[in-house]
Amino acid sequence: PAPECYDEAFGRGGSALGWTERMDRAMGLLQDGGKTVAEVRSAAASVPFYPEMKEALAYAGEMGCRLIILSDANRIFIEEGLKAMGLDHLFDLDIAQEKRLDSEARQGVILTNEGFEESGRLRVAPFHQNKDCPLCPTNLCKGRVLSDALATRPARSSPILYIGDGGGDFCAAARLEEGDVLL
Repeated sequence: PAPECYDEAFGRGGSALGWTERMDRAMGLLQDGGKTVAEVRSAAASVPFYPEMKEALAYAGEMGCRLIILSDANRIFIEEGLKAMGLDHLFDLDIAQEKRLDSEARQGVILTNEGFEESGRLRVAPFHQNKDCPLCPTNLCKGRVLSDALATRPARSSPILYIGDGGGDFCAAARLEEGDVLL
């Protein structure tokens, strides 16, 4: 059964809150209910991944591919999952918000809603405020972020393999070029 705070965090029958605001509220309610930051991180790390996902990321890393995770989840959950799979070495987990696209410290970057600790509480904040793209939610325009990320590369020397799993990926997918691959 869902935790008692589910209705308060996510509401029934729809809510005016967006995903990011709901996740931030849920983190607060969980922690107000006695869950610690360590327990939330541990729960995020325990989410199972398909073995094929781990194999694909590891292989791409071995081949020298630049890896970008573009997600409207939150950074902490993604980082904990990568650590649990032993793939965190493929991604720059320490880049500051304003330097996300400029960092070449490692081959991979994570472009997602910000997850951070503030006064012993996990917070979830939008990647940016999207007011221009009607295809994307207000917390993240994946098309804009993908275009910005690609603009930091010298020249498009190789195709993009874009893997999307929902409606929020349509905008980014629409920006792919001939020769790119969409899954």
